[in-house]
Amino acid sequence: MGLDVTQPLRNPGEPIAFTYGQTVPQQDIMGDTITFDDPVMLEGFMVYKDQAILLTATLNATVHAHCANCLNDVAKKFAIPVEEILYDEDAGPLPQHVEEDDEPFTFRGMQADIEHLVFTNLLLALPIRFLCRKNCRGMLDEQDAGQDPPHNPFSVLNQLLLKDEEV
Repeated sequence: MGLDVTQPLRNPGEPIAFTYGQTVPQQDIMGDTITFDDPVMLEGFMVYKDQAILLTATLNATVHAHCANCLNDVAKKFAIPVEEILYDEDAGPLPQHVEEDDEPFTFRGMQADIEHLVFTNLLLALPIRFLCRKNCRGMLDEQDAGQDPPHNPFSVLNQLLLKDEEV
């Protein structure tokens, strides 16, 4: 299922409101499993002009992951601004300002398949690391709470250094 672009094609230059929902499957990103509440919603306006549709919208998603420091569950809501151009494949070659190395988003007929557009914008907005709170220190917080620090395999090297200083 795609985005119906019939209204903007019939009314060039007029902003047309739209809402588009999409299920995004679970993702494994650098060893972390990321899940998304269903559906991820793209809401905004589309305008047809110069054989292209300009989408100006907000991508709303709730993302579930694990904190990079303490491994607690994290749920973050995102409202991602999206401005993209969908080029009409039936109108002929792409405009000259679109570089050949780019992979422009396109549409054909009265439907625009924007699944890749939504997925791309969502993944680009995700942080490299999720944290349960801004100042989460993970294992360091547990040490401060009076727990024994985890065994450091390099502590033997530190003892050798101290032994050399005594001589």
